[in-house]
Amino acid sequence: MEGLRQRRLFELAEKYCTVRLAGAQLPPVMQGDLAVELIRTYALHAANSPPDRRAELWRLARMAAAEFQQQNPNHPRGILIRMQDALTLLAQGELARQELEAGATDPAEVESARKALRDASKLLAELDKELASEIPLRRRGQPKPDELTADELTSLQHNAFHQLARAYRNQALLYDAKSADQVAGLTQACELLAQPLTVLGPDEPLAWQIRLDLALCQRLLGKWEAAKEQIEQMDREGVDPAVRLRARAEAIRVGLASKDLRQTQVLLQEGLKGRTLEGATSADYDFALFEAQLAMWRDAEQAKDKLTAKTFQDQSLNLAKFLDETHGPYWGRRADQLLIRSQPEGAGAGAEILSRAADNLYLKKEFEQSVAAYDRATEQARTGGNVAGAFELAYKAALVQEQRQKHEDAARRFRALAVALPAHQEAAAAHLRGAWNEAKEAARDADAEQAYVAMLAEQIATWPQSESAAQARLWLGKWHMGRKEWAPAVEAFAGVTRESLHFPAAVAAIAPCWQEHLRSLVAAGKKTDEEAERAAHWLEAAILGAEGKLPEKWTATDRLSALEMAKILLDYRPDKYRQAESILQTALDNGGDAPAAWQAEVQSQLVLAIAGQPGRRDDALAMLAQIGQASPEQLLDLLSGLSSVIGRSRKDVRPQIAGIQLQAADMLWPQRTKLAKDAALSLTRIRAEALAATGKRAEAMAAFAALAKENPDSAAIQAGYAELLLTGDAASIKQAIDQWRRILSRTKPRSELWFKAKYSVALAQFKLGQKKDAAAVLRYTLELPPGLAGTIWQDKYEALLTECER
Repeated sequence: MEGLRQRRLFELAEKYCTVRLAGAQLPPVMQGDLAVELIRTYALHAANSPPDRRAELWRLARMAAAEFQQQNPNHPRGILIRMQDALTLLAQGELARQELEAGATDPAEVESARKALRDASKLLAELDKELASEIPLRRRGQPKPDELTADELTSLQHNAFHQLARAYRNQALLYDAKSADQVAGLTQACELLAQPLTVLGPDEPLAWQIRLDLALCQRLLGKWEAAKEQIEQMDREGVDPAVRLRARAEAIRVGLASKDLRQTQVLLQEGLKGRTLEGATSADYDFALFEAQLAMWRDAEQAKDKLTAKTFQDQSLNLAKFLDETHGPYWGRRADQLLIRSQPEGAGAGAEILSRAADNLYLKKEFEQSVAAYDRATEQARTGGNVAGAFELAYKAALVQEQRQKHEDAARRFRALAVALPAHQEAAAAHLRGAWNEAKEAARDADAEQAYVAMLAEQIATWPQSESAAQARLWLGKWHMGRKEWAPAVEAFAGVTRESLHFPAAVAAIAPCWQEHLRSLVAAGKKTDEEAERAAHWLEAAILGAEGKLPEKWTATDRLSALEMAKILLDYRPDKYRQAESILQTALDNGGDAPAAWQAEVQSQLVLAIAGQPGRRDDALAMLAQIGQASPEQLLDLLSGLSSVIGRSRKDVRPQIAGIQLQAADMLWPQRTKLAKDAALSLTRIRAEALAATGKRAEAMAAFAALAKENPDSAAIQAGYAELLLTGDAASIKQAIDQWRRILSRTKPRSELWFKAKYSVALAQFKLGQKKDAAAVLRYTLELPPGLAGTIWQDKYEALLTECER
């Protein structure tokens, strides 16, 4: 077990113990020993783990003790389990105290450290009381099988004194240095340690350990000579080598505490010549050498002896690395913490060292301490005039917080860094990263939304020409889009320049926003001419650029801009149909290997642009006929595109376009047997829709009824038939309700068709005068979680509900 722990194979050691304890019936002594080893292993595992893993390991250590005692209330070795449980609390409190002392944790955590130490002291005091009562009884009688002897219990009591004194010492060190409370606690620890020494022989191992702790307490009380006397008794022939090394470690600390740097340097040099003694090593001794090197480094810095300071600096860094690699994370972490706390004062003297220590802490997942180290390194770099270094270090600290998902603090750090150094080449990017973190925070806290928007606005105002500002404009535009604030969304996207890498995304985003913005003006009864002209002009500029020339080679963004520009002109500027035709034809001529879907849509819009001009209906038909002769499939794609055009074109133009569509469908009708089955079905549906759009209702009804009967699984045909029924008389509308309900029964809930079917049922009921029934359908769908927020249906449902409630 000890070998596994030394190699820091804690999980393997824990598994070994748990498997053995859960196995066949064990002798009581072995069972007790395994339980003690399991508790000890969990505690050591916790001490060698990052902060975010410790709590669970401390809990497992204490749970192992509690379960053993619950399952074995009369176990002959139960007192050893209780002793180890107390030592778990003591180790937990001591580690917390050490990290508080090193500035590695929040000072607010001092109370949790005190509580662990108080609880440990209470358990140890109870054990002492129990032992004081049990030892005389055990001496008078023969111990039961597997019970500890009176001498073993006495040794355990001495150890309890020793550990209780250790608890008092740690509690005392949580008070201000040299305060009355600290002095009282250390004095009490000394008195407690002195008691076992009156009965223990000088060569008993426990006496050595107690003398070491006594020397430590005397050093802390400033009693240097008394401490040295104890050390001299430990560093002699006949004493265990590991104990002697610990005594030498304490001798170094006495020299440091008494400011005897000359003697400390002698001890340091002796230690550096050989860290081992008779094959034994000591992590505590190596750590004391590290403390001495730091002190020498500080002294050389104060004496402005740069050469000597550099020597001790390098030695300190090497020994810190050695501690981590040789003695494990616990000692490596303590070395990093002390390195950070012990940096020499002065203009940037330790920024590089602090940075390296912070990097090490980060790699060990000691994130809280890593951030604190980066902060100190940043301040030192800034003090030393190293602006670039300060920026990089502050950026690293913010990145750590981002990784920890502490987005609010990360955003604050990135913003502060960028605002403090706005001219830095990475300032804008850092600020944008702060905005990204603020967005993450806003996702879980709505109150952070305004801070997010404010950061985006600040980014745009401070670095208006940067790529990061272009990205901020995209994010700001999307934020407004999500709130259906179309005009601000347009303004945000429009700010992205044609030279930006984000321009294609801006064009793709602004197009639907222009359309929604113009629709909102129509809904509000406002004029659209000026805004439509502004939209068309922006999209035209997106194609022509600053020089006002057509691109030599058209990109997907150019093609999209042309198509969207034409759509706006055709929808809102009937006087600009000729201009729409021109840009569409130009785009088509320069389309190159453009996707077929884009070409079909452009051709559909081109037919609309031609047909909408006085006296040019025949030109539109000729164009369709030419396409049909070349490729029936292409003409079918074009007819499908015209269906969507009809749906969004002006009411006064719809019948004319539908008539052209019907004529083109009739051109293609004789060739339908040559089309694939699905294509022939599409042609039949398109022709039926065109019949309906041109007012030929009876023919359309007959066509749709036949289609619906022959194609019961076609959602598009069934919905088309239902829509046509909804435009008829009362009997037809009742039939439409049945049709929509059949569609609902076969449609996935909350899909687009499902929303449409629900709405259409309510609309049919409204038309029949069944306003209460319609309102119930609408209200239920609006209120059923998650509701319709964020969907295109919310406004439609709410508008119809308002009509129903009048």
